[in-house]
Order: sequence, then structure tokens, then C-alpha cells
Amino acid sequence: MLAVFNRKEKFIPASFQESHFPLDNPARGWYHIYPFSIASNRDPEAEVFLQPEERLALVRISLAAFRSKELSVSALARTESILNLFHKKGKMMILRFAYDAEGKGPELEPDSASLIKRHMEQLGGLLQKFSEDILVIQGIFVGLWGEMHGSRFLSGNTMFQLLTTLFQATGEKCTVAVRTPAQWRTAAARLSPSLVTKLALFNDGLFGSSTDLGTYGQLSRQESGEESPWNREEELTWQEHTLPRVPNGGEALACPQRLTNTAEAVVTLEKMHFTYLNSSYHPDILAHWKEETLSCPNCWAGRSGYEYIGSRLGYRLMVLRAEHKKHRLLVQVENLGFAAPWRTISCFLTVVSPQGSILCQIRLFPDPPEFLPGRITLLQGQLPQEGLRTGTCLYLGAKAGERKILFANKGCQEMVYLGCMGKGD
Repeated sequence: MLAVFNRKEKFIPASFQESHFPLDNPARGWYHIYPFSIASNRDPEAEVFLQPEERLALVRISLAAFRSKELSVSALARTESILNLFHKKGKMMILRFAYDAEGKGPELEPDSASLIKRHMEQLGGLLQKFSEDILVIQGIFVGLWGEMHGSRFLSGNTMFQLLTTLFQATGEKCTVAVRTPAQWRTAAARLSPSLVTKLALFNDGLFGSSTDLGTYGQLSRQESGEESPWNREEELTWQEHTLPRVPNGGEALACPQRLTNTAEAVVTLEKMHFTYLNSSYHPDILAHWKEETLSCPNCWAGRSGYEYIGSRLGYRLMVLRAEHKKHRLLVQVENLGFAAPWRTISCFLTVVSPQGSILCQIRLFPDPPEFLPGRITLLQGQLPQEGLRTGTCLYLGAKAGERKILFANKGCQEMVYLGCMGKGD
């Protein structure tokens, strides 16, 4: 039954301001690299020190010991113990399998693509088991450091076969990232629409040169064609319009000629919709951002460029406005981050009595909202009768699955205070 609006009551909205504090939200942020060998028999927890403040981890597993044979039972058990470590510690994984962990490339790769496919199939059960803990799988196991360059297995047809095998091995549950936009376009032209939505990019040459160390080309889109690299400007525009919903990320390099400042980096990361970034490499450019002090008329005045960039990685939701109009509560939420949320986020309204007890909770619509980067989303819902009483307070909360999503509003904890019902004139 719809609530009848009581004209003696009016909604008194709260004041909404952004906070500069980092948000401990899943599937976004800074990461460290944690290297492992699949052939080791050590306890994975004894091999690494996990950064307590980071929710993400790039887990790189070397397959070099099995470049000429199938994975053994002990190798699969070792892989499971590695993945389980990050599951237990609550660290979402950026996962990369690589035959080359020494920069030797083809020297350490298998002789045939069939063995690579077999390794993917053998690992498939574990990838499906831990799919909820995997933000993205980087690469298709080949290339220098597993980064999909410097390998004989990257021709169009072979690359596509390996990518397809990896998607099939994961039961199509995992997002897979390729190294360049040209590789993405080549693959996307042949993948099913459902798999294209699970195809992302990673860039480990960010800011390293005018082409991000070969990530981009020199020629225009018209001159190069759809499946070849384009110049940087056109590639960034393409990423901005094509990939706002998948987790793109990587690491920044220090260009020998000039370090990229915070303002320039933000423009680029916005266009690329960056979700995750290496917090230890390259130290020169990270130090440069940490030394830069922002001058702006808001909460970021006096803060470092490093803090600002870190806050914008992935999604960052902030309530801008709340009002009660024609029996409905309307809430404007802006995504201040570089990218859309990786997981579906549901929003709900909590009605609290003057005594502090929860009276009810209702879902807000659209359900789910997209929360695209740089956009304002209008959430709305019918206020129940309990929410129209004098002194009741309204709060906005959000979840991705069972994980609470924090907002960027100043003074906000687990929910955002929207306002209360008071006496009208």
C-alpha cells in the first residue's frame, strides 16, 4: 500500500561534502606484486608480506618449470594454496600466469600452443573455484613477464585461440585483460558479445613514452585500420568511450625526458578508466606525485597528487543531493572515480526512528544503478509510512553482494545521512 504524504511534515536534507579520506572498498585501488613459482613446495604465506592497507594484489605465478610437460598434481595443489591465501586474507587478485619471470621471453615458453591450452584447461577448475576472488586475469600466459609482447604466440589466430581457451577454462566467469587496444579490437571482433563484456586491458608501460612503450602507434586510425595500433590521442579517446565498465589497470613508468604531473595523469587515467595501479613502481613517478601539493577550493587543498589519484582509482560514490518530492525520495549520487564499479551495487534506504532503532529498509531504483564514471545517477524510492513521522532519519547504504560499499561523503561511516523529517509550516 502506498504511503499518503502528510503535508504537516517536511524533509530537511543534510549537507553533503566530499571527504579526502581513502575508502576501503573492494575491487579497486593500489596493489603490490607477489611473485610465486608453481614448482615450489614452500608455504605461500611464508613467502610474502601482504600490504595490510591494500585490498588488491597482483599474484604472478611462474609456469617455467612446466614449459615442456603438463602440470603435476602437486603443481595444481600449490596453485590452490596460493589462491587460497589471498582468499583468506580478503585480497582480491589481479592474476597473471607466466612462463617467463626473467625477461627471457620465448626461451622459457612451451614449443607449442597446444601445451599452453592444456595448462589453461588444467587450471580452469581452480579459476572457477576462486572466480569471486579474481578481479581480472592479465594476459594469456605468454610474452615477456607474461605481458603479451615478445612472443611467437601472439599472431591473430593463435592469440584468439589461447584467449578463447582461457575463457572456456574459467567457465566464462572471469574477466581477462589483453595488453594493447589493438589486441582487444582484434579479439573483440571474433568473440561473442557476452565475452566482449569480460574483455579488458592492462597497461604496464603507462607514461613511459609517447606510445606507452609500444602500447600505441604513431599513425591515425584511418591510416592504420581497426586491428592495428593508433596514435595515443585516438587510442585514449577510444578507451574512454569503449571501456568504462571493465577493470583496466597497470603500472606507471617514469619517462626519461619528463615526469608526468598529477593533472596530466588524472586526465589520462580518466580516459582509460583505471581501476588499479601499482603502488611501488615506478618509484620516481610515484615520488613525484607524492611531492605535488594540490591547490583547489575543496577538501583536496593541501593534499598530495598521490592521494588524489589513489582516491579516484575505480569507483568513488558521493551523494550530492537528497529531496522528498511527490511522495518519493530522490537522491543524486555522482561517481567521482575513473571507472564504473566492477560488481553490481545495490542501494537501499534505511529509516531510523528518533530513538535510533531501524524501522525499515527499502531498495532504491534503478536496481542496479550503473554508476558510470563522471555521471550523476538519480536514485529514488517510495517512502513508507514509517519514514514520514517527525524525527525519523533517512540513511543511504550500498552493497556489492555481501560487501558494504562506502561513500565519499564527509562524516560518512557505513551509511550516508540524508536528512530527517521535521514539522512543516
